[in-house]
Amino acid sequence: MNCCGRRRALAAGIPPPTAAPAQPLPRSLSQPAPRSMRCVFECIVGLRFSAQGPVSGRRYQFTGPGSRAEVDPRDVPYLAQMRVLRRV
Repeated sequence: MNCCGRRRALAAGIPPPTAAPAQPLPRSLSQPAPRSMRCVFECIVGLRFSAQGPVSGRRYQFTGPGSRAEVDPRDVPYLAQMRVLRRV
């Protein structure tokens, strides 16, 4: 069953809409960053906690003061806001 709106558009010379071809995900969303680009954060308080990177989805574990974790650079802005961590 055809829609009368489509016929009107064709009669008026308006081309029918076409679907855009699927675009591949940008590298930043589809693949982890290379190891050489990762950053390191250190826990500066006597606290054990974990944080999940909002972009990479990776979970970072900190077991107390001085514990360090390699962080995907896409998650750096999020972890940099945490007062219990510092970038080294």
